[in-house]
Amino acid sequence: VRGTRPLIPSLSFGVLFFVSTLAPTFLNFRKGAETFVAVDRYAYLPSVGLLLLAIVAIAAGYEYFTVRRATMRSVGYCFVVIIGMLFTILSIRQTRLWDTPETLYRNALVVQPESLGARISLVKLLRERGELQEAFALLKEGLRYGDDSHMHLAAGMIYARTGQTAEAAAEFLKAEEMDPGNPDSSFSLGSLAEQLGNVLEAKHRYERAVELDPSYVIARVKLGRLYEKESRMANAESQFREALRWNPSSLEAHVHLSKLLLSQGKWEEARPHIEKARALDPRHPEVQELSDSL
Repeated sequence: VRGTRPLIPSLSFGVLFFVSTLAPTFLNFRKGAETFVAVDRYAYLPSVGLLLLAIVAIAAGYEYFTVRRATMRSVGYCFVVIIGMLFTILSIRQTRLWDTPETLYRNALVVQPESLGARISLVKLLRERGELQEAFALLKEGLRYGDDSHMHLAAGMIYARTGQTAEAAAEFLKAEEMDPGNPDSSFSLGSLAEQLGNVLEAKHRYERAVELDPSYVIARVKLGRLYEKESRMANAESQFREALRWNPSSLEAHVHLSKLLLSQGKWEEARPHIEKARALDPRHPEVQELSDSL
């Protein structure tokens, strides 16, 4: 690379390549209830343009120090080495953000603290680990960036985890009030009602969840189990089969459909579902029990 003029086409191409390959993602800035400022994967291909810019800059700097000023050749070498080391360190630092879901979610909140998806995902992770105090703190912090039904759903699940059923119900009802079309609110209220022994309310809530989202597999499975208790076997079987239509890999649906078919003496119909369940999770207690029946 010699002179300024030859640099212009390379630099222009690098900039245009970056902008043109990134441009299709400009309209994909909103998913669900969230606005996305940046997504790493969108920059993978456009980064080729940035790399070209970097290579041109490094080549120009190297030429400047080694060709035009032969006495500064060592400075040129150091320049190239420093740039290479800098890029290596930044690359390692960036990839470490993907070590675990927790590091990814925490970094997302540092970059964009109003990110609802990252906050709810981190709260769920902490709840599953039993770190409920920090989970609540994250939800409380999130309220500074706006209230949302998902925040109340997450809070309700934490309350339910600690046995505070009244508080959990209040949060689920608040979430339902804020977003009546979200089936998660109905499902959560149904699960809580079932936990408290209110079967009629649970059934009503599961039916509502399925009505709002026909692909809500776990709601269909739970609804099918309640139908079984009412001896409505045809309805139960219908729910289990519909769950499998939406998700052929649903372990719960295979297990409960197998049990239902076995109770009716339909061994051959149950066999493929038992085998599928065994393939999904051979160590599951109910799967092992079903396997012994073959």
